[in-house]
Amino acid sequence: LDIEYIAAVAPGIKNEVWSYQGMAWCTDLKNWTSDMLDSDDPPQVFSVSYGIQGNVSLDKRMGCSEAVSRNIEEDFAKIAARGISLIFSSGDSGSGGNALFKTPLWPVWPGSAPHVTAVGATQFETFSQSTEKAVTSYGSGGGFSWRFPQQPWQQEAVEAYKQNPGAGLPRAQDFNAQGRATPDVSALGLGYQVTIGGHTMSVGGTSASAPFFASLISLLNEHRLQNGKSPLGFLNPLLYEMAKNGTGFTDVTFG
Repeated sequence: LDIEYIAAVAPGIKNEVWSYQGMAWCTDLKNWTSDMLDSDDPPQVFSVSYGIQGNVSLDKRMGCSEAVSRNIEEDFAKIAARGISLIFSSGDSGSGGNALFKTPLWPVWPGSAPHVTAVGATQFETFSQSTEKAVTSYGSGGGFSWRFPQQPWQQEAVEAYKQNPGAGLPRAQDFNAQGRATPDVSALGLGYQVTIGGHTMSVGGTSASAPFFASLISLLNEHRLQNGKSPLGFLNPLLYEMAKNGTGFTDVTFG
């Protein structure tokens, strides 16, 4: 899914696959961020369709701890400073919690880290080329981080969201209203078709919307480079400024 839609939307753009087989999530992430920082010529856009929901620092099986997760975020900040765009899917299970054990709602990490762009999902209201609504066949991820504070570039948008009587917010004790809010942007995440072993099948998820959005950023970077400009790099301040000015994006409020 990721490879077919990155390549299909941005034909002619060079693609690389960076694969880590350790199967320990935080260990693999740290190896990946270290490799990026050590590389003299890394890709300008990375699309990642994985994440862990909940307090990742408690998941020792995945090589995670509070110190490790914060170290990875420090690497994300350095990578953003290098002009690299990090695109993460926001997950397909809403904002996770456990009513039985009274655990609060946690968004997917690393999608909720401050220096990455989290992509949620929409779907067409009726058929292709119609207006879009928030996806309803699965829980497009998002929420408010307990680890990272709300970021300056999103404060105005988040406050407007929290003041909206139609937002349907959870109980105050179940989420961190002052945390980093995600997703940052959404894109079509339903009705994709991929070819596997010669057979066509329909798929979807934020694992579709994230690479699709990443491919659009690659095309924009290509245009900028051809005109003597720098890559877009860390996207979030620009995304929220554009949304505030009503340019470049559609505000999807249905679904």
